[in-house]
Amino acid sequence: MDAYLMISAIEIKHNEETALRKVDELVITENDMTNLCDHGVWQYEGDEFTPELVERIKADLREAVKVVYYSGRRDTTRFYVDYGKTTERRFVVTGGMSDGDAPTDAWDSFCLVEAFGSVME
Repeated sequence: MDAYLMISAIEIKHNEETALRKVDELVITENDMTNLCDHGVWQYEGDEFTPELVERIKADLREAVKVVYYSGRRDTTRFYVDYGKTTERRFVVTGGMSDGDAPTDAWDSFCLVEAFGSVME
């Protein structure tokens, strides 16, 4: 079986507290939930879209944001890009070789945060 290099990078535009506040303010629709499940980003048992389910998604997303912002992990790194602007762009990255499974422990958290890009904007 072939192995592939999989890399995910998320631009950090503000601090962790702001990202967590945006999770709390996030409006998650039934269509959002369906898209998450269809793309394998989030799984759930049952077929009803309830406020409790939204809170479970938000709780998972809060934990995922904490993974993205935590700098003490071995499976993530940070880098900065300066295109001659007055401010640099900051990114956090995870990735590695994969033959179908998640290449790092942080991978699923990155996928969930990327699915709700507005949290990082």
